[in-house]
Amino acid sequence: MVGPDLASRWPLVGRDAEVAAFDRAWSSSGLQAVMVWGPAGVGKSRLADACLDRAVAAGFTAGRATATAAAAAVPLAAIAHLIPAGVDMRDPVAGFAQIAGSLAGARPAGAGSGGRVLLVDDLHLLDGASAVLLRQLMDANLVRLIGTIRTGGPMSDAVAALSRGDMVHRIDLSVFDTKQIAEVLEAVLGGPVAGRAVHRLATASNGNALYLRELVLGAVQDGSLAFDGEIWHLSEERSVATQALAHLVEARFAAAPETARPALELLALCEPLSLEDVQAETGPGELAHLEAVDLISATAERRRTTVRLAHPLYGEVLRAAVPTLRRRHLLEAQIRRAQDRGEGWHGDPRRIVEWQLAATGSADPGQLVQAALLARYARDYAQVEALLEAVPDEAHTARSRLMLIEALLELGRPRDTDQVLAAAEADVRSERQALAVLLIRANGMALSDDPVLDPAGYIDALSPHISSDAGRTALRHCEGAMYVFAGDMPRALQLTDDMDGSLDGSPNPLLTMFAAVMRGHALTQAGRGDEALALGARLQAEFLRITDESLPKTVGATVENILAIALCTEGRLADAREVAQPAYAEVNRAAIPVVRCFLAWNLGSIAWLTGRPAEARRWYAETAALSKTYDIRMIRPAMRGLAAAAALLGDVEAAERAVGESGEHRHLFGAGWDALGVAWLCVARGDLSGARRVLAEAAERTRAAGMAPFEALVLTDIARLGAPGAVTARLAELAESCDGPLVAAQARLAAALHAADPDLLLASADELHALAMDLMAAEAAAAAAAALRRGGEARRATAAAQQSAVLARTCEGARTPLLAAAKTPAQLTPRQRDIAHLAAKGTTSKQIAESLHLSTRTVDNHLQTIYTKLGVSTRRELAALLQEHGDE
Repeated sequence: MVGPDLASRWPLVGRDAEVAAFDRAWSSSGLQAVMVWGPAGVGKSRLADACLDRAVAAGFTAGRATATAAAAAVPLAAIAHLIPAGVDMRDPVAGFAQIAGSLAGARPAGAGSGGRVLLVDDLHLLDGASAVLLRQLMDANLVRLIGTIRTGGPMSDAVAALSRGDMVHRIDLSVFDTKQIAEVLEAVLGGPVAGRAVHRLATASNGNALYLRELVLGAVQDGSLAFDGEIWHLSEERSVATQALAHLVEARFAAAPETARPALELLALCEPLSLEDVQAETGPGELAHLEAVDLISATAERRRTTVRLAHPLYGEVLRAAVPTLRRRHLLEAQIRRAQDRGEGWHGDPRRIVEWQLAATGSADPGQLVQAALLARYARDYAQVEALLEAVPDEAHTARSRLMLIEALLELGRPRDTDQVLAAAEADVRSERQALAVLLIRANGMALSDDPVLDPAGYIDALSPHISSDAGRTALRHCEGAMYVFAGDMPRALQLTDDMDGSLDGSPNPLLTMFAAVMRGHALTQAGRGDEALALGARLQAEFLRITDESLPKTVGATVENILAIALCTEGRLADAREVAQPAYAEVNRAAIPVVRCFLAWNLGSIAWLTGRPAEARRWYAETAALSKTYDIRMIRPAMRGLAAAAALLGDVEAAERAVGESGEHRHLFGAGWDALGVAWLCVARGDLSGARRVLAEAAERTRAAGMAPFEALVLTDIARLGAPGAVTARLAELAESCDGPLVAAQARLAAALHAADPDLLLASADELHALAMDLMAAEAAAAAAAALRRGGEARRATAAAQQSAVLARTCEGARTPLLAAAKTPAQLTPRQRDIAHLAAKGTTSKQIAESLHLSTRTVDNHLQTIYTKLGVSTRRELAALLQEHGDE
């Protein structure tokens, strides 16, 4: 999607408010100048260029100048090329008169009437003589000025007078926030960008527009920022800095004296550090200069001053340039300072051990394990792996190996755990160790793509080590959790029936928490959402109560995910989104792909139910990208969800590709969601009867598995696709057994469609809209419009059709057969609609007959009736009419 002209296509995105402010100011009478203020790298020059273009479009004649420190030493050097030939500036009064006369005689001044505008970049560096001359020209209304000024930079009194005043409009630019960066990336790259890529680029650039541009250009060039056909994602292994960016950063270091370089290097290796530690490498004068030129930042906290590099990229560039022996010298000196002082060694052993490892490649095994524990609690699983990989094999214990396996699982690499897990199992000597191994096995099961899962086999292998009553209870609960992944919800609920969410007395709090989360999932799938939400609330309280390292912080996001699923399944979609989005942002920052993958899928499903297929497609694409990058068992649900969303948008090719890529991977979320991709692909192809068959088969499977909400989901789609009578009774039964308003609303929609009662349909539309399910609400209003039209109530039909159109505007271009009912000029029966869709796709009468189990003659008779109702005479005209009305 990105060609060689990417650099030239970098847009002015995220600055709409500033451009609008310029337009308002520029149209004001008496305006003399617009000044764009901001720190380095925020895009001041680019915004000023855009403002200059708009001034030229308004009829102004443009000039440009760039002020520099070198030019400032020579009066008028920066704007010499703008002074008319022959002007003698040795007499300032006469010189100004000559310039003023020349400008006044050339073009009349005034906004929109061919006045002059001058852009001066880095105005703060302008010499005093140039500033005085420009001030006089502005006061005489002979020129307007657009200038860029670096915030905090030194400037002369003459420049300060030029840049301020009642007739000078000021625009302040700050660094981009994450939302603006996402907008920039999507505009530049021409497609959605994965949340993790946005976060990494936002963190690396720190909102600096220039650095962001170089990061993106470099990443696209080397292929680490790549488009997979649906979404852009950034390789986790890649260092974000490029050679061009390193040159830019090194140019910033030129402002630092050579004697300050050791302090910068030490900060790059060890930041944040105390002021005392940094002063050990350079003097206070040098540090004050580094702060003045924005290379470091210092923060006072009570009696301690903490020093950091001013930008994340500075550290990355400096670290890459530090020679090996110098690196070791700096690190060992810092370790000695920390040990001699006594601080940090007891308060933060993790950092000391990390410095030792970076300096020499080894450290005390016990200290490595202790540091890994602290890194685990901080959710830094990449560092947990690095620390534990440095532990010699003979020094490992079952505990350290299990911690390493947990890190590998959290990093989405279950296949890397086999050898370590075998060694850990061989080291099991106690009940506690056995339960820890069992938890790892259960987590591995969650990520496994193995079509045959045997919870009982895992339990039997470890049960000889379990002797206490509490241990046997934990063993049973963990077995129940495993049956969730095996797809046996009744068995999962039976084995965990006595769980109350309390961690008191548990021999392994993390295992108990894990089993309780899985019980919450099983309750949700069984339609017992109220119980799932109550359990989730108790688990949240327990998580907040437990503060030691036994519960890593990822557990909180996992609990929030299960709460979001329960809320979604109940129909509380706005609440589900409010829970899931912050949790996703948290694990996104922490680089934890597994929980992020599940949360992304959940957010896609929320978007699907709210009728936003484009948003759903983007979340499903992110889930798929994570599943492929890491070894996570989410490829099938992600690709099937993506297929459904693409089909709803009319992108048949993408839907077909997604269904093909879903393959035979296992599907954690059951046949309900699994069928949607294939069914809506059938709809997009015009095969409504085929779609209903796929959904009917899925309904049977979900019913057998006891997954009531998912059964209701597919039954509702059968009703939406023309066969409400076949599902109304069963949906009414499910509405009685499922918690929350969702299934009941779906049942009422099916009943209203079956009765073709406009009043019931309009009531259903209102109910669904209240649940934020605007696509189904729009369909209900569309069906009401069609029923009213048939009944001769033209005015009410028009109003219902308008209601449907208003609701559909929020649905991102979704196309469904029911939506077309408000537009189609004549109403077709469900059978006629099936035949019309297939015929419009070019399917022959014989093929239609075989698909629908009819005779060819019956199909032809139906086609003639369809042509008569719709006022067409050929399949081509039929296809054009259906496309015109969105019924394709």
